[in-house]
Amino acid sequence: MSVQRLTIRQRGDTIVEVLLSILIISLVLAAAFAAANRGQNLTQRTDERALATGILEEQTERLRLAAQDPASAIYSGGGPWCIPDTLIAATGQCPAVGVPEYVVWVESAPSPDTYQVIIEWQRLGRGDGTETTERAANYYRVYPND
Repeated sequence: MSVQRLTIRQRGDTIVEVLLSILIISLVLAAAFAAANRGQNLTQRTDERALATGILEEQTERLRLAAQDPASAIYSGGGPWCIPDTLIAATGQCPAVGVPEYVVWVESAPSPDTYQVIIEWQRLGRGDGTETTERAANYYRVYPND
């Protein structure tokens, strides 16, 4: 068993070098985590908006079909209304089928024979109380003999 003595050139890393390398690695990992979190939030928001757009287009299509059917009377009273699966106007707001977080309704626009289809939903937050309400809208004009 031989014992070797360390010379000046054989010293290990100092505590300052070790701490500095740990700091650099921590900063790189924190930046990577923040970028991944932003990407996930952006993907979730895009998915929510795509679903809302589909529901909005579906309600606009129902409005178009109801306008083409002579037996169907498009609601012209005050306040919001919607066209559920039965294609008969219902007073109030309709929860989207299968997606209760989304609420859709139709309002008469200021110009004649024009309607605004609106959808609203609670955007999912990060669990820190930052949930916000998002809204999207389409305008649809009913043309005679359309």
